[in-house]
Amino acid sequence: FTNILNRKERTISRDLSESKTFIRYPEAIGIAHAVLNSKYPFMNTIVSSRKPFGLATNAPIKEHGEIGVRYNGGLGKIDRTDVTTNADMINKWKVIISYVSAEHAGQPDKNGQWKILSTVEILPPGVVCTETYLLAGVFDDEKQASNLVQYLKTKFVRFLIAIVTSTQHITKSSFSFVPSVDFTKKWDDQDLYKKFNLDQMQIDFIESIIRTFEGD
Repeated sequence: FTNILNRKERTISRDLSESKTFIRYPEAIGIAHAVLNSKYPFMNTIVSSRKPFGLATNAPIKEHGEIGVRYNGGLGKIDRTDVTTNADMINKWKVIISYVSAEHAGQPDKNGQWKILSTVEILPPGVVCTETYLLAGVFDDEKQASNLVQYLKTKFVRFLIAIVTSTQHITKSSFSFVPSVDFTKKWDDQDLYKKFNLDQMQIDFIESIIRTFEGD
């Protein structure tokens, strides 16, 4: 197997059937094994499918309505009856991510780094979203939602999404290697590198291809 990253070519022999998901970077194999061997379930079991509230991208947005709706043009209003799926989540704290990745066509920045997620934000109770977004998590309190936002912004998590995402779209399967950790506490990269026993070479590789998350 030959991998080319930032014009550097590397060829190794490996068992390409060892995982259901093909891992393109040889350097990432050990990192993937570290999370796969952990005790945690994975976030592909909690991230929503498309249209989490049954609202298409072009759903009619109103000036007045019972609940708020986040769509690609900002924040509008709809009626509660417009929500055809997951109505029980309307009054909870929700974390959403954009369905389209930050790089769109998959091209890194001039430094050869990726952002992966373009939008990560919290929707308060009484606000839903169109299919422009996926639900990454739903909670009864704001603190856990805030902790999930910080978790998703770490380089560690966005790296784990990157190694299985091959199109411009982020889907629930993109989270197949992302551990669903305890969201009652805050996590940063240093915590996660230590938690999953990554060595310095693995940390340096993550840091070299994932850029710091800035903005929404």
